[in-house]
Amino acid sequence: MEVIDWHEVYAPQCEACKEVYGEEQKKCRDCKPEYLEENADAIHIFFLIRNQLIMGYAGPMDINHLAIHSAMNLYEIKDKKDCFEKILFMGSYWLNKIRKKG
Repeated sequence: MEVIDWHEVYAPQCEACKEVYGEEQKKCRDCKPEYLEENADAIHIFFLIRNQLIMGYAGPMDINHLAIHSAMNLYEIKDKKDCFEKILFMGSYWLNKIRKKG
């Protein structure tokens, strides 16, 4: 879940960093946490849909599964079941962070 934590804190600064240091600078590559290539599709889709939440009286209840499936179809993800399960796992982590902020 390191990539989720990184994205929340540093991703908004990423474009500015690239402008200062350039696309291929080591500093930019060092900033972003590494992840397994097999998780790349799930991470990409998760960041596209992470704010598509189902809301209840107490706040966010879940990530909208229809948004997940639509994004996977749009980006032609091959192993949708595996990607979906990974996104649900990341979503659970993300929602717990949101709830703790309160």
